[in-house]
Amino acid sequence: MAKRTWKASLETKEDLREIALYTKEQWGIAQKNAYLKAIKIVFARLAENPVIGRQRNETAKNLFSIPAREHIVFYRYDSKHVYIVRVLHSRRDPRRAF
Repeated sequence: MAKRTWKASLETKEDLREIALYTKEQWGIAQKNAYLKAIKIVFARLAENPVIGRQRNETAKNLFSIPAREHIVFYRYDSKHVYIVRVLHSRRDPRRAF
């Protein structure tokens, strides 16, 4: 079986851009790079084992989540890909984003 890969939605790309801008403003470039790297490590872990997340059917059908530092990664998966749907701050209500 081929290795599963992850794919980021347009919304995820925008979420990461906003996270990068905010983190750079508040804590500098080195912290921004470290923070984004930590989130992308979670993406890679999900590609290896997508069942490690928590099912979030109360938010949307076939949606899962896993923490990534101060953020929550929301995703779906199939046999070939993990689809990163959003990366939201843990204080944000995910039902408003879906």
